[in-house]
Amino acid sequence: MAVADENESPLSDLAFEHIVIETSALRYGSSIDGVNALFLAHYADKAGANLWVPEVAFGECTTLIRREVSKQREMLSRCMRELSEMGIEATLELPAEGTMIESATQEFQRKLDAAHVRQLPFPGGLDHHDVLTRLQAGRKPFRQTAKNKDIGYRDCLIWETVLGLAGGETKGSEDVWVAFVTSNTLDFAEKSDDRAVLHSELATEAEDRKLKVVLFESVNQFISQVVKPSVPLSDVVSALLSTPDWGQRLRSWLSDRVIDKAYGHELSDSMNWHGVEAETVGVSGVGELVDLEVTEVRELSVTEVVAEVECELEVMIDFFVFKSDAYTLDDEYFSRLSEWNKHYFRGEEEEVVITCLLEVGMQVADGGLKFKTVTISEIGLEEES
Repeated sequence: MAVADENESPLSDLAFEHIVIETSALRYGSSIDGVNALFLAHYADKAGANLWVPEVAFGECTTLIRREVSKQREMLSRCMRELSEMGIEATLELPAEGTMIESATQEFQRKLDAAHVRQLPFPGGLDHHDVLTRLQAGRKPFRQTAKNKDIGYRDCLIWETVLGLAGGETKGSEDVWVAFVTSNTLDFAEKSDDRAVLHSELATEAEDRKLKVVLFESVNQFISQVVKPSVPLSDVVSALLSTPDWGQRLRSWLSDRVIDKAYGHELSDSMNWHGVEAETVGVSGVGELVDLEVTEVRELSVTEVVAEVECELEVMIDFFVFKSDAYTLDDEYFSRLSEWNKHYFRGEEEEVVITCLLEVGMQVADGGLKFKTVTISEIGLEEES
């Protein structure tokens, strides 16, 4: 039997050399986008695994994209016509259908590239007589029905592509582990202990070629059972936050929140202000978030992380100067002080850059990150070089 026993060996312990994602688990590429793309790319790099979409499945996906773009474009056009008939002027200039399809196809390819998924070529040595024999015998993944006995031709080509991984890949008598990701359980799977596993006919066929094929019903299932236990969530979140898109999202989310939290903070007991000692230095006004850098991500649970973020803020500070010291200042600086009490003058300085160390709580959800909380753990004046 080519399906691994989960009770004997956790799936995360298996050394998958190939991960093959079939059409039904891929569709428009949303299942391999966002955080999932990073999980898959990290796993491929760490385990030295190959991520594949069969050539046949790639063609099916692009066909689905063309059909869906045409359908959605027609729906938009129909909505505008109906609004016009109701006396409502609706002007929406849609790109040409070919342009929209090209853009959607390019986006699909971008998602594949981001997740390190490559096309797995169709095996050149396939004998179509063998395919016909399989069809006539009704062997999986073909499925016989009362009306149509040849359902499953493309599924057969995908399966033959999976079997083709044995050719030239197996070293000696060692088995090659393959993760086969498909939501088409009707044609590729059977039930075992309430879980879909690779159909026994296909499993035996794969084992004869020294392939150990484990079926997963979705990319999320593969990531949950194989990738997450072996690739720290913190690594994936760090990689995601380093992208321009998520870096900007974090910056936007933090901007107002950090400004509010920084106001009123004491920065230092004292500092040098133009040659005299300034005491009780604090934030009296905050301008903007100047810069930030994610320095560390710590994992709290399977869905929660805390990111350590260093940032720079441009602020206004206030401070106090002992009067006897203040009288030694040049007129330019002395004039910027105001009376406070009989012992001290109060001063303010604008456009001062301070540093903050933040703890940002995040949740991994819906293929991305949800920023939850922020705490200032350290705050202070920028160190002079």
